[in-house]
Amino acid sequence: SKDERIDEGGLYQKIGYAKVKSLNEEMHYIFVTGFDENLMDMLPIHLISGRMPKNAEEIVVPEHLIADKGLDVKVDDNITLDIGRRYFDGKEQDDKNGYSKGEEWRPQYTKNYRVVGISKKLPTEAEKYSSWYVAFTGLDNTLINNSTYDYYVKLKSPSMIYEFLN
Repeated sequence: SKDERIDEGGLYQKIGYAKVKSLNEEMHYIFVTGFDENLMDMLPIHLISGRMPKNAEEIVVPEHLIADKGLDVKVDDNITLDIGRRYFDGKEQDDKNGYSKGEEWRPQYTKNYRVVGISKKLPTEAEKYSSWYVAFTGLDNTLINNSTYDYYVKLKSPSMIYEFLN
């Protein structure tokens, strides 16, 4: 984050998956993700109502999760999610592994959230072809050893991308 080529950066926490039953048979989970404030400002998250979460007790859920009847919520409602991990052939799956018929979901803990916002569907390929809805919360420091993280960067000059990656 202190590299002089970086304009800004943000932390993305992969918290886990909550099982969901919706009218959309292709969607099996809610993928709960935590963002720091910097990343919330960098990503193309468009709110329909409410606001972005300020901490790990608040959550933003996507409108298509509500439309598909996966959740019946509105801003200021409280929800409880059983959050766990996905496994296929004994190997843990992450957001880079799509849904596999026969995969196993193992719940790890239950988390209560206050819904503070409703967002549009992400305009990304990841959500377009995935089997989960993406929900956003703040970074959850209680899960520091039970989560994986990505760090997103915006370079001062996009032409430096290959040099930066090397």
